[in-house]
Amino acid sequence: AQAHGTAVASVISGDHGIAPDAEILDLRVLDSEGKGTAFDLAQAIIKATELNASIINLSLGFYKDSTVLREAVRFASDRGVLLVGAAGNDGYTQIAYPAAYPEVLSVTAVDGNGHHAQFPNRSESLDFSAPGVGVSVADSESGMKLMSGTSVATPFVSGTLAALLSEDPTRHAA
Repeated sequence: AQAHGTAVASVISGDHGIAPDAEILDLRVLDSEGKGTAFDLAQAIIKATELNASIINLSLGFYKDSTVLREAVRFASDRGVLLVGAAGNDGYTQIAYPAAYPEVLSVTAVDGNGHHAQFPNRSESLDFSAPGVGVSVADSESGMKLMSGTSVATPFVSGTLAALLSEDPTRHAA
């Protein structure tokens, strides 16, 4: 799970990130085996909102709706936080939560030629497509590695939004 977070963060603000000057707030949601609950995620969304996050990148997901997660997303959205979520990588015809909530900008993955990758979940409600096949990301063991998935596509959108917000400090997330 730590390697996943490092990789995702590097797309946003690494040496070659989309928004290299973005400030990253690191809130652990998954354990060392990559497992966590909707409640854990809801707590992190609320904490990030209370710490004045402008954008919350959600490179993870669940396939079951959760009242507590839905309310945390609404809490953040009502306070002007932009939420960006991964569609999921299982080839389903539904996208994962929290990306499936209307308040969350949902992201799928495309390859280097802009063609839809084979693995992402599909839905007509997807908001964005971003690079998500063979993306070079930071790796704590080897320095850099290639990663594929909607988890790596999502920070391209989050990083772009962060860059836009930093360009114009008078612009608000909402």
